[in-house]
Amino acid sequence: MKQRGVVVGVDGSAAAEAAVLWTADELARGGGELVVVHAWGAEVVGVDGSAAAEAAVLWTADELARGGGELVVVHAWGAEPEAACYAAGGHRTDPVDGFSQACQVVERALALARERHPTLEIGSSLVRGRATPVLLRAAAGADLLVLGSSAHRAGDGRLGTVLLACLRWPPCPVVVVQPEAVTPLGMATPVREASHEPPAL
Repeated sequence: MKQRGVVVGVDGSAAAEAAVLWTADELARGGGELVVVHAWGAEVVGVDGSAAAEAAVLWTADELARGGGELVVVHAWGAEPEAACYAAGGHRTDPVDGFSQACQVVERALALARERHPTLEIGSSLVRGRATPVLLRAAAGADLLVLGSSAHRAGDGRLGTVLLACLRWPPCPVVVVQPEAVTPLGMATPVREASHEPPAL
């Protein structure tokens, strides 16, 4: 009989460590192999078709071209009332042709990154669902989550609910990039960087 195996994804969090211990206890009683998996070397960029999101793609591509790693473009679509808009004025999908528009958003982001750095390792994820949980799941265990915003300071009303949620409950370090921060030479200045540690209540 083939021995069963259980795969546990880890990201350094207490919840992931608890999952490893629980699975180990279960396998100790019933037998089987414990396989621990951790994603590394990837930087996740949330895209929504806005200029700010495209700037985030270019900023991340420039960073990875210097230091190495994979760029993963993530777009959430088809959920109401929260749309996948990470920056003010972002793209909102239509219920009828939402999938086609979502594909165009992802393809545009991939084309920008490949044009900027043709040899860069690039992946994508197009997920139907609410933007906040999609991004938080996609970035769990990543090296960085990068989002675009037209805001010039926190509290000016343009950060958006999705971006604010990612800053409040960061699954990994978060960088926010302004559209004007990226130049043809690849220079960029993030608006804000959030640590992996959640804020104290």
